[in-house]
Amino acid sequence: MNLAPISFVVALVLVARATIGAEESPWKGMTTISGREAQAVAVAVHEFQKHQGTKTERGGPVYGDLRHYKVELRPMGGDVLEVGFVSKSGPKDIEEGAVGGRGQYGIETHYEVSLKTLKILRQTFAR
Repeated sequence: MNLAPISFVVALVLVARATIGAEESPWKGMTTISGREAQAVAVAVHEFQKHQGTKTERGGPVYGDLRHYKVELRPMGGDVLEVGFVSKSGPKDIEEGAVGGRGQYGIETHYEVSLKTLKILRQTFAR
């Protein structure tokens, strides 16, 4: 019995599985940022978390709990990095069909941080 065709098919299947596995890797699409950008993110995170546990006038959470947020980074040019904190939709938001910058877990907010001074230049909120 000639095992060459069977070996070829097995090798092909293993290569295909390895390729599929690589595409599903959590490291696929990895992004790198500079050390200074990482410092700017740390400044924004610190400011964001200062408000953790606070409430709006209506009793809803303001923001601050990173477990319920995605962090977006956008270079603004002129040595400014925008660090955005985008709230995930909670079960209540999904049930009510809520859209916009405020949800069950808090408010979406963005900080523009100077990469020269590491100071927050501006804070904006989504609507």
